[in-house]
Amino acid sequence: MSAQLYERTFHEALPSAEPILLRKLAVQSGRRIPAKLQVRTEHRVHCSRCFWRQGMKASLFYRIAAVVLLLFAIGHTLGFRQSDPSWGVDALLGSMRSIHFDVQGFSRTYWDLFVAAGLSVGVFYFFAAILAWQLGNLPAETLARMRGTAWAFAVCFAAITVVSWRHLFILPIVFSGVITVCLIVAAWLSGPKFRER
Repeated sequence: MSAQLYERTFHEALPSAEPILLRKLAVQSGRRIPAKLQVRTEHRVHCSRCFWRQGMKASLFYRIAAVVLLLFAIGHTLGFRQSDPSWGVDALLGSMRSIHFDVQGFSRTYWDLFVAAGLSVGVFYFFAAILAWQLGNLPAETLARMRGTAWAFAVCFAAITVVSWRHLFILPIVFSGVITVCLIVAAWLSGPKFRER
């Protein structure tokens, strides 16, 4: 293989091939990688390692968020209808269950609306857990292209944390806060961390 043909082969292969394959080609042909392509190849290896490290970190935080979301979903779904007798709300709950009213052709109680809202939130948390796990399984390159989705996910749970702080109590505040932190860190890590030279 002539030097010019050999160098042209490397130029054509470099954009799509992994560096290890380029080195294998060099060994098989008994030639070295052209000097001016060495920097590009080494830079490609460096970029691949950057993506690998950032992907692992983002994946870790997405998976932590997924596990916490699953626990949150289970706890919320099983617990939101529970009440403590010391709260003194038994009469109120009885009224919520017994007083019916018509809404757009349906006879409902306020308890029906409360249960529907609570179960809908539980379904959303289960979905969010699946979404976070799936994001944790994506390659770093794909995550870097989905920064809008990643940040929207994080902002959504930041808003839920604010609502929890304003209207709920310690458990949902802690759960939503931990989830928000994990999603923000994962979204930040999923962005590109290098520039082409």
